[in-house]
Amino acid sequence: MPEEHHDHDHGDHANPLLEDLPEGSFAFHYTLQAKPGRAQDFIDAFEAWDHSDENIVHTTPGIVHEGVLYQSEDDPERFYLIGTWNNRENHRNVVARLIKMRPAWMDMLTADIVPEYCAIIG
Repeated sequence: MPEEHHDHDHGDHANPLLEDLPEGSFAFHYTLQAKPGRAQDFIDAFEAWDHSDENIVHTTPGIVHEGVLYQSEDDPERFYLIGTWNNRENHRNVVARLIKMRPAWMDMLTADIVPEYCAIIG
C-alpha cells in the first residue's frame, strides 16, 4: 500500500488548488474509451447526464471537486475523468450504483468504468 501523504504545505510554492482540501482527500480517475465513431455522441450524452438530476454523483457526501472530463489530443476517442473526494467508501458505493443505473453514455464506451485511486502529492 502506498504511503499516504497529508502534508500539502510546500511553503512559498504551495499549490492553491490543494490549500483547502479536507483531510483524507484523494483523486480518482477513469480512462474511458469511446466506441469507434462515437466520441461526440459520448460527449453529448455525458454532458447531458452530468448536468441533470439523474447524476447522483454530485450529491453524494465525500465529493470535494466534481470530476472534470478531458479528451485526449492523441486519440479523440479516449477520455479521462478526474476528480477529488475525501470518502473512498462513498465513492465506491456511488460508482456501483451508477453502473447499475447505466446512463446512456456508458453504452458508448468499449468497457465498463473502473476507477483508479491516486494519492494527492502536490
